[in-house]
Amino acid sequence: MLPASDDGRLQWMVDTLWEALARPQGVEEFVILPVVNDYLIGGVDETDKGLLCSEGHLALSMKALVPLHRYCRRGLVTAVATMRVRYAVVAALTFPDCSDAWSQLATEISQSGAPLLLTVTRLTLLAHPKAGGDAWSFRESVVHTMPVEKWDIPVELNLIEAVALKHGFAYYPWSHFGWLIHQLPPGDYP
Repeated sequence: MLPASDDGRLQWMVDTLWEALARPQGVEEFVILPVVNDYLIGGVDETDKGLLCSEGHLALSMKALVPLHRYCRRGLVTAVATMRVRYAVVAALTFPDCSDAWSQLATEISQSGAPLLLTVTRLTLLAHPKAGGDAWSFRESVVHTMPVEKWDIPVELNLIEAVALKHGFAYYPWSHFGWLIHQLPPGDYP
């Protein structure tokens, strides 16, 4: 069980998620599940761990989701500047339309670099069926910081398709597709 008031445990989750995202091999998948226990990795303990990280996969339990998000939102306004980006990343992962998190991350585009921020938006968009305009808009702003010739068009198209298929052909992926096409030079239609 994860007590909502256990700030030490919540900070451990923030640090663990950050470390996983900062690894060179990165994170392939982030999921939110009703219960996260050792069964996911071949164990037998049924206790909800709140968070498990294994070989590029992150699983967060629904019981940990809201306390972790609230903890990170508090951190956005109270933490030292060097920690705010960590709190913003986790706040965005736990709630895709957290405009405070995306605003904080917008100031970090040049410092943190586009690859980390593109990973965060990809994981967020794939994990949340109702990911809306804030997450997609932020992704577009990160992509837009790079010259068009450096855009990874296949990655963007794969993300659009994956989110649309996973989440019932939601509106926002197709809006992003329209934005992407509009940004490309004439004749570069994917």
